[in-house]
Amino acid sequence: MRRGSLKKIGLIVIWVASLILVAQWGHTQTAQTPKTAFDVPLGTIISGNDIGFRLDGFSNAGVTGVWMVKLNGAWMPATASTTARPLTLTIK
Repeated sequence: MRRGSLKKIGLIVIWVASLILVAQWGHTQTAQTPKTAFDVPLGTIISGNDIGFRLDGFSNAGVTGVWMVKLNGAWMPATASTTARPLTLTIK
């Protein structure tokens, strides 16, 4: 084998080894949980005893999320009622 072909083989071996090392390094990196400005991870429920707010993100107007209600120990999303009810006033 000539000296030039040995150089090429050596460079190819070094290149392949560097690709394997970079791939291994990239595989070992862990995904970071997105944090908010208040250092609270997105998806966290900020709550009282039975009513909370699940933080989903931010918009120009403020935070975005879903109101949650705790029923039998499990958090459930609250939805608005779509039925119309007449307004009644009782004056005593």
